[in-house]
Amino acid sequence: MRVIRAFFKALWLTLQGKVYTPAPKPPRYPLLEAWRVEGVQRVQAAFNVADHSGFDEAARRAFTLTLDSRPISMETILRAVEHNLTREYPLLMEARVEHNLTTLYALNLNDRYRVAQLAAALTQASASAALQRLSEHLDAIPSSQAVQAVKDETPDPRTG
Repeated sequence: MRVIRAFFKALWLTLQGKVYTPAPKPPRYPLLEAWRVEGVQRVQAAFNVADHSGFDEAARRAFTLTLDSRPISMETILRAVEHNLTREYPLLMEARVEHNLTTLYALNLNDRYRVAQLAAALTQASASAALQRLSEHLDAIPSSQAVQAVKDETPDPRTG
């Protein structure tokens, strides 16, 4: 019956020239989502401060550290953190698999380590301070005990 009702509603909207846009779902992990959004802002702030401090993209690529016996550039570290905050973390927060949050916390641990090492290695004060603020934010991830998944009313397609 739901399918028939949905079909006629879609047909009616199509005849009217309207497009169905579902209401946005609330985030599954609100505390983590708020932390993630602020993290994205801090990464962007780190890029902006670096640009204004003489660390344009070429300089960020040239500035390297040796972490875990491998050279890694400032640009790679910041882009990896940006990628995780904008792409990986949201996917993990929506995933309905075992240990999705464990993976998120492990990725964050790597990001925290790299950013902290980078902040300590920089001698330029404002860029180092921006990276330190990012590092402190990554350290302040909500604890796994405080994070509660919002109950999702969508039925699991595997179980019907």
